[in-house]
Amino acid sequence: MFDAFKMLFSTIFLSTFLIVTTCFASDLEKEKRWADQVVDALLDGDAHYLNDGTNDFLSLVTESEDESTVGAVVIHGTGVHPNWADVIQPLRVGLAENGWHTISIQMPVLSNDATHDDYTLLFPEVPARIDAAVNYLKKEVGVTRVVLIAHSLGSSMTAYHLNRNQPEVDGFVAIGMGAGGKHPSNKAYTQIIEPGADHFFDGEEEALLNHVTNWLTKVQAPWVD
Repeated sequence: MFDAFKMLFSTIFLSTFLIVTTCFASDLEKEKRWADQVVDALLDGDAHYLNDGTNDFLSLVTESEDESTVGAVVIHGTGVHPNWADVIQPLRVGLAENGWHTISIQMPVLSNDATHDDYTLLFPEVPARIDAAVNYLKKEVGVTRVVLIAHSLGSSMTAYHLNRNQPEVDGFVAIGMGAGGKHPSNKAYTQIIEPGADHFFDGEEEALLNHVTNWLTKVQAPWVD
């Protein structure tokens, strides 16, 4: 799966591109509706609005209670929001409870009738949002090393950014990323399959968190100051 990605950092793929020259714009009205719902119901973390150079977008920051210099950007899948109950909310909160500052970001979205292929046209909007989140963790929270954790289409969006722009991050967790293979060029790559888990890890949230935190613990030793 990662033969095309010349990544110089650790990568994990938990499992159950289209190069474009044209670009759709994210549905900002839908983003606003999601933001209103999420902020009104937010129980863990704080809402912050970041800017991608063109538009403001919602992020949810959950800081670890421990003194920590490591952080994670959590990236959701197709058309949802940064507090989505499947995969995203359990990770952004669970990781904070395990010593990681997290920031979960609103990714570009389209209308409900949009197809998967339609979403590939939003990929050029992705890098600025991820970079804004990484910069926030480093400048505002004091994080020195960052891992990107993404689910489903968010994994493909993240890989698109990593392949083209090589942002200053230290790891990539791809959960439920499609179109995969078993022969990555990255020697630090690990693949884990959770038996019985569906694409959304329904009922397997604890197992997912354990897999991610165990992997991060294994590879973070050289990251921690």
